[in-house]
Amino acid sequence: MRIVCWKFIRNFVPTKVNLCIKKVAGDPICNRCYLFLEDVVHVLCECSYASQIWLALQIREPSNASSLSFQDWLYQMFNINGLQHIQTIIIAVYAIWHARNKLVFEGIAIRIEESIAFIRSYCLDLNLTQSRLSSEDIIGPSRWIAPLDLFLKLNVDAGFDPSTKTAYVGVIIRNKSGAIMGAMCARRERILSSFAAEACAMVQGLRFAMELGFADIIAEGDSLTVIKKLNSKSRDLFEISTYIGDAKSLARRFHTCRFVFTRREGNRSAHAMTLESRKYAEEMFWVEDAPGSVQSIANEDRRWLDPP
Repeated sequence: MRIVCWKFIRNFVPTKVNLCIKKVAGDPICNRCYLFLEDVVHVLCECSYASQIWLALQIREPSNASSLSFQDWLYQMFNINGLQHIQTIIIAVYAIWHARNKLVFEGIAIRIEESIAFIRSYCLDLNLTQSRLSSEDIIGPSRWIAPLDLFLKLNVDAGFDPSTKTAYVGVIIRNKSGAIMGAMCARRERILSSFAAEACAMVQGLRFAMELGFADIIAEGDSLTVIKKLNSKSRDLFEISTYIGDAKSLARRFHTCRFVFTRREGNRSAHAMTLESRKYAEEMFWVEDAPGSVQSIANEDRRWLDPP
């Protein structure tokens, strides 16, 4: 992000105005609004696409933006909105420029809602990472813990490809002895963020457990944000609210269903299932079985239950 801002400050970016100056292009007009010259300040501030993003993020803009250099505009943005919004502003600058490049060079129009979802998700990712790094007291076990009698443990994980908006979902269900009761993997298209991918994985896992007829479930995932939202009683307004609502609705159909956070070390089998999902174009299911790579990790987890 720093490099991106440095390039903007130095005007080392291929706006259409700069491309015309270098005689690489002949038309300096903005490809989105078709009204004004496309320089840095127009792309990031004046164009309607950028303005709507700043409005949605509740970031105030300087009234004299058109007369400012990018450096002065950025300084005023920080001044007007305060230090607590610097991170959001920098990420939004990157997202707006990324959307512009997709339109100009690939003809792909990224919707405003998609850019906003990316910005918010990236901010949450950074905040979560910073909180993990700044605290030694991270909740959640560092290895897989077997469920209590009568319960089954459902572990879910998801990989996310932002370039294709694809989620790779992995699910594994085990009993108190660590034996695999079921496993599945799937791809899901048009997923907007890594958080949405993790929440989608939880929905898929709960549906799978329900189809297998299980009644008492401990559902684990390694996304602390998603688990907190699943355990919250307040209404969720984040972009993953649909998945959170679906997961809570499914949970009520079990006799018992608890949502629990685990560290990545305790979710290795589910992660291995997400890697399997990249091999298949369709959903894949296993009952009392799993792919060999997943079985190996599950067997390692079982050694903690019955050490030699």
